[in-house]
Amino acid sequence: MAINVFEEDLVPFSEGKRRLPRSPSYERLYRWATLGVVGFGRKRVYLERVKVGSEPCTSVEAFKRFCDQCSDEDREEDEKPEE
Repeated sequence: MAINVFEEDLVPFSEGKRRLPRSPSYERLYRWATLGVVGFGRKRVYLERVKVGSEPCTSVEAFKRFCDQCSDEDREEDEKPEE
């Protein structure tokens, strides 16, 4: 899903420490957006971003979706039936 700039609460990466849960730094947000996070099954999860002027931005809602996707991969691994 893409960020809807008209309906979501945009957060410049430079303000991520103040406005997002767990205070991620600019560098960490940038890495999550460009390199992603490797989850189980080698599936990569990326933080959605848009550029407003020259500033990369994400949204509170995109950050939540990113965290949910990372958590869902963990749950899928835990929910596998035992042999």
